[in-house]
Amino acid sequence: MLKIKYITHACLYIEIDNTKILVDPWLKGPSWGGNIWHFPKNNFQIKDFKIPDIIFFSHGHDDHFHYPTIKEIPENWKKKCKIISADYGPENKWWLYELKKAKFKNINLLKHKEKYFYNKKFEIKLYHNDQNETDCSLALKYKGKTIFLQTDNIMSVHQAKEIALENKINVSFMMPHMTGSFPAFYRLKPHNPETMIEGAKNKNLNSLKYTLKISKILKPKYIVPYASDIAYMGENFYANLFNISDKNIFKNFIQNNKIKSKVKIMSPGDQITLDSGKFKFKLSKYKFSFDDLKKFYYQNIEEYDKVLEEEKKYTKPNIVKLRNIFIKSLLKYYNLNNPKIKFNFIFKIKENKNQIINFKITEKKINYKILNKISDKNDLILEIESFRIRRMLHGDYPMQFLTFHNGGYHCTRNNTYLTKKEKKFWQWINYFSIEN
Repeated sequence: MLKIKYITHACLYIEIDNTKILVDPWLKGPSWGGNIWHFPKNNFQIKDFKIPDIIFFSHGHDDHFHYPTIKEIPENWKKKCKIISADYGPENKWWLYELKKAKFKNINLLKHKEKYFYNKKFEIKLYHNDQNETDCSLALKYKGKTIFLQTDNIMSVHQAKEIALENKINVSFMMPHMTGSFPAFYRLKPHNPETMIEGAKNKNLNSLKYTLKISKILKPKYIVPYASDIAYMGENFYANLFNISDKNIFKNFIQNNKIKSKVKIMSPGDQITLDSGKFKFKLSKYKFSFDDLKKFYYQNIEEYDKVLEEEKKYTKPNIVKLRNIFIKSLLKYYNLNNPKIKFNFIFKIKENKNQIINFKITEKKINYKILNKISDKNDLILEIESFRIRRMLHGDYPMQFLTFHNGGYHCTRNNTYLTKKEKKFWQWINYFSIEN
């Protein structure tokens, strides 16, 4: 017998006969530097589960590999549980380092399309992202049935066809909405609200179109939207109007496009069972409303304040020393990882006395200048609170600069659309780490 319990976001608890699998546990507090929260509020804790035989971590993003949750995992779990994840190659040694740092002992990293058999009961196969991203999807086969977990793998059409050719998928867990910094955390010059609103609409529509396209190729009998149970809090609460995570929008979009797959919306605690060759869904009534989102905000504002206070716990080094460490680290990073673009960007490290640094990079060198005010001649301005840089300096963010991608900084640019060189800049800066 197979049973899948939907916990929250991308976290699932799967039972196959007597074998238990915990998937991507993010259970305690917010993720992405305190910026993304569970919505609806998560009520599950590690102690609510029996010890799993397998813990699957799809990738290192904070809402899938979540350190505060991992710290709650008992030591005997870390010794006994088989950890399954992807082998992202020698250039991504950091991933194995993070798994070992978390004190997991039985680590099994699978290469692209490598199969893992457990007690001859079921088969796991991973598909690494084919767009040079450190993400993967999982296909689980049991008694002639296939469960597919997309996770955050924004795969190409080619890879989707490859997966469909190798698997007759019965249930596919798909990501219906995409987050990220644009447009919610961007400003454009000149200021143009209509462009930003249109950008948000296009992003949400393109997310739906992408998932529809991939679903048409995969042809699952059932689609379960997941990895989207989130909300923004604090000064970023407005971003919930841009990155809307209502699963009903996804369900209606899929149904209106008349594909054969049936959409099943699962809420925390809902279950799927496979018994006698048939899938049965035990579902509660799904509800999403902005009134509920407002209630969520006020019910959790005190917890948010505590998290923000914790984020600000470091006061040293002082702002000038922090600025100098930041500059030194970025120069070193450029010399080790030259992005080979011509780009003029400004970092504004925000505190009582803001520190403004103008960096200019070319294919051959990097220069910087400390400014008293922001220059208009730039490709991009990034504004970030000093406490976030201090926490990165203290090693509190395993994702390093990428941690801030969902509300940790705010950007201003002169172009309406993402340019090729800005895209290359983000691919470069997201892996930046600061060192003392």
